[in-house]
Amino acid sequence: MPSFMRSAIRRRLTCDPAEHVEDWLARRGGNVDLLFQAEQEIIRGALQITASRLIGQNTQKQAGNNELFRGTTSFQEAQADTRRVWDAMHTPAPKARPAKKPRASKKTS
Repeated sequence: MPSFMRSAIRRRLTCDPAEHVEDWLARRGGNVDLLFQAEQEIIRGALQITASRLIGQNTQKQAGNNELFRGTTSFQEAQADTRRVWDAMHTPAPKARPAKKPRASKKTS
């Protein structure tokens, strides 16, 4: 195996994947904190629903449903923001159209 491949594999195996995700999102204009908070809210809601179902607490189950819904909504909004920033960064500026030449008028006699 060539040395450049060995070094690339070694770097890949010794790095933190979360670091790469944060770098990737930051380069694309994503708000890492909003996505992380939304993800945590989704997880908390799902865990609360599961625990509530196990012990039969319907009120707490509904609270978990609400938290799960808020988390998914927040996540979708953060994704939309990331997409807007990405599009703004990578959409080329519109090209200026050349001015139209005036048409020569036809004279009829």
